[in-house]
Amino acid sequence: MEAEELKQLIQEKTGISRAELEVLLEKKLKEYASLLTEVGALYLIAKDLGLDIEMERVMNPRIEIGELKPGMDGITVRGRVSRIFPMREYEREGRKGKYASFLLEDESGSIRVVLWNRDAELVSKGVIKPGSVVEVINGRVEEYNGRLSLVTGITSRILVENPEYTKVSDMKEGMKGVFSRLRVYTTLGTGKTSEGKPYTSFIGEDDSGRIRVVVWGKEMDLSVGDEVVVEGGYVEEGERGPTLYVGEEGNILVEKKEYLFKPVEDVRGGERVEVIGVVVRIVNKKFFVAKCLDCGGEASYEEGEWVCNNCGSKHVDVVPVLSFVLSDGSGNIKVFGVGNPLKGLFSTPEEADTFKEKLLGSIVSVRGTVRGESDKEILLHSIDAPNKEDYIKMLINSLGE
Repeated sequence: MEAEELKQLIQEKTGISRAELEVLLEKKLKEYASLLTEVGALYLIAKDLGLDIEMERVMNPRIEIGELKPGMDGITVRGRVSRIFPMREYEREGRKGKYASFLLEDESGSIRVVLWNRDAELVSKGVIKPGSVVEVINGRVEEYNGRLSLVTGITSRILVENPEYTKVSDMKEGMKGVFSRLRVYTTLGTGKTSEGKPYTSFIGEDDSGRIRVVVWGKEMDLSVGDEVVVEGGYVEEGERGPTLYVGEEGNILVEKKEYLFKPVEDVRGGERVEVIGVVVRIVNKKFFVAKCLDCGGEASYEEGEWVCNNCGSKHVDVVPVLSFVLSDGSGNIKVFGVGNPLKGLFSTPEEADTFKEKLLGSIVSVRGTVRGESDKEILLHSIDAPNKEDYIKMLINSLGE
């Protein structure tokens, strides 16, 4: 609906003169300091005069969150949910009800959105969650204790879009409300901060890259290859690049998949598999990646300790690595392990040499995630001696049943 058409409708329905309408229009535009288009201002005038006009047709463009002011009414705001607040109950004049609220953000700012009664169920039922893109139609801006809130009413409408997963390659410092699906590439363990607050840390990956993830307030039992969904995370710059944090306002869901017992020839990319076979070749020459945490230089193992080759610091991060070829009679496949799955197997170069000699030619049970399609490899989750029943299955498969 164009401005002229709307003016004619207002005059027709209210009997107001064109001159009176123009005065009201000028006053309304000044009141909102040019934040409204002429069409938007006419809609508010129509509302003031008691006219019920479909808001979506006249409120264009949407108002950015950073431009909201107390008293604005009948407005549309669109953004991404970065935080969900606990549901609350209230009692007013003998009537009980409930309300929910969440933090909505766009590029210009953020505002708390309050939903009442039936609309509040969009939060309690999980329709609105961290990462959701929400459009609030016909809301009202109120101020309480110096903070703005966008409040909905009977005539308000809430549109919710399923959130799209944020790729690791798109995660930048300062991002909030991150909704992402990741695989656990390696676990970094659990612990407690100096204040006694528990946390879990791991490296997560998707098809675009890897990122360190820290979950505050939880000690989680994660395994390499687990699928996790992060809701309402935030990104900050760490010593080694961006880090994805999950705080009290966020959530993390873990999907543990069963391992499929398969011969090498039948494994497919993306599967979690268990394969039993003989280690026919050790691929890697170095069994540790050692980096100085002070200068970033490489470190070497000297006289029983790791020392930076560049600055001499002993503040060194050491990560074990292992790569070998496994054969089960149906085919060969490369197996690659890094970090926590190798914990307890070897911790020094001398121990790595001994482990290498024992591993070559031995029969092992490997669990991991298959990566790639034409040139497959298994990302190692665990390596053990096979149990008797699985070993017999492997022998039968190798003999073609």
